[in-house]
Amino acid sequence: MKNEASVLIVDDELGPRESLRMILKPIFNIHTVENGEEALRFIRQEPVSLVTLDLKMPGIPGIEVLKEIKGYNHDIEVIVLTGYGSLNTAVEALRYGALDYINKPFNIPQVEEAVKKGIKRYKINMLSRILTQTLNISKEEIQGVIKMGVTQLEDQLLYAEKLTVLGQLTPKIAHEINNHLQIIYGMAQQGLIKTKGEEVFNKYFDSIFTEAEKIDHIAQQLMKYGKPPEHNEDKINVQKILDHSLNLLEDFGETKRCQVHRFYREALPLIRGDKFQLEQVFINIIINASHAVEKTTNKKLIVETDLSSDGQSIEVTISDTGCGIKEENLEKIFFPFFTTKEAEKGKGLGLSIVKAFVEKHQGRIEVKSKLEEGASFKIILPITLDNKDNKREPRA
Repeated sequence: MKNEASVLIVDDELGPRESLRMILKPIFNIHTVENGEEALRFIRQEPVSLVTLDLKMPGIPGIEVLKEIKGYNHDIEVIVLTGYGSLNTAVEALRYGALDYINKPFNIPQVEEAVKKGIKRYKINMLSRILTQTLNISKEEIQGVIKMGVTQLEDQLLYAEKLTVLGQLTPKIAHEINNHLQIIYGMAQQGLIKTKGEEVFNKYFDSIFTEAEKIDHIAQQLMKYGKPPEHNEDKINVQKILDHSLNLLEDFGETKRCQVHRFYREALPLIRGDKFQLEQVFINIIINASHAVEKTTNKKLIVETDLSSDGQSIEVTISDTGCGIKEENLEKIFFPFFTTKEAEKGKGLGLSIVKAFVEKHQGRIEVKSKLEEGASFKIILPITLDNKDNKREPRA
């Protein structure tokens, strides 16, 4: 996605000017001019966030152009380009407010990094100026908060992007696992034939087949889990989806740290909904619960289903005996990127997705918690099927 920031490239040489344009065009809005006069005229007519400025050009010297730019709008960031032997001039440019200097010939990563840094600084300065004028808060206080927030948000968005890529790769990885698994099956069958079913070898081949079947099951779950989350409504049995989610997490070892107790109400009605989305809801909450009990002695996960008192909704309650949630955080846990977990365990995306999926089903979530005693998440899903279309099914 292209950044909305505008970059002006000022260079009298066609080669470097076009090289910079090609490097930066996929990321930013790019404009090019050939000399200092054109550059000064452009910034007075169009909004510019950053200028890459060649110091050695005919007409107005590069240093003078820099002074004019900073005098007109000090917030515009300037990166100067200099040839070998011009280091003194580059240092002088830094004294007059240039953000950075790049030696010619330049390399692509160096240019991209410098320009991205400049754009970030420009945005921070502009935002701090607005907040300073509006709220009468010191510039230093605002910049400190903004920089911290930008860094955290970048880390969180990078994590989200990695999750997206992983989701796209998961079915392919599972497919590759399955291909190699077929080879293992085939070789094991050949081994049985070659040993002519001798009992001394049978137990080893039986173990190979048993473990291969487990791997195959996990691969199939990966292929399903990695599919794109299209919204496909159907008649669904909530308790079957709960069981499937729990079994999947058990296969991956996510619930091994706790005792899982299931208390299901018999013969709950079907609802209309998206199986995949509800599976994501249950999986996210169960994983959070299993993490919450890690450092407690009483490691329990309790999953319950029931019918609401008015008979209009199904209630799924997932409780744990973990560390609990602070009262002041109860209203924040569904905000995107809010998390109290360690960095390697999540970036606060899970519960915001959970809330969105539940609301797509016209449902809601209620949370109760006490520190050091645990937390309880109740997912309330309306029964949207007509009575004539519905039938009660026993739990799976």
